[in-house]
Amino acid sequence: MIMCVDMAQENIISTIINTTVAAVLVLLLTACSEQQDESATETRIKIKYLPQDPARYTRGLNLFQSHCAACHGRQAQGAPGWPAKDASGQFRPPPLNDSGITWHHPMHNLVDIITDGTLKFGGGMPAWKEQLSRKDIDDVLFWIQSQWSREKYESWYRLNYEVEQSRKEFEKTRK
Repeated sequence: MIMCVDMAQENIISTIINTTVAAVLVLLLTACSEQQDESATETRIKIKYLPQDPARYTRGLNLFQSHCAACHGRQAQGAPGWPAKDASGQFRPPPLNDSGITWHHPMHNLVDIITDGTLKFGGGMPAWKEQLSRKDIDDVLFWIQSQWSREKYESWYRLNYEVEQSRKEFEKTRK
């Protein structure tokens, strides 16, 4: 009888081990298949990196230094104390390099923020549409994006791509 209990316990232990191994294998296979799905999505979007354009970089840098650096810092590092609010209750100017959140916004939002400012949203940034042309704004953004790490630029590019695809789909439904 003791022998039967030992055999029964051995069978239970064996079943537990086999079930655990099977569960781990299922989890691993599921994780691998999810990773493949994510990487398939990522490879679908071909990242277009900023071109090497020293003249455009210099124009963007000069425009940034003359119009933006007073608030956002000479290296786009943002105002000290960001993201806390200042004494007037407004958020301090954010970093525009990849330590901030600028790379979380699609291109049309970045252009709109520079063009129209943030005063209408309770922010402190003035509109620049009277001082900067669209080409000037594009050059400033070119310089800002050149300050981002490759990882942040790729994340921004994917976001921007997805937003632009959604905007195109939305426009089709409006016609």
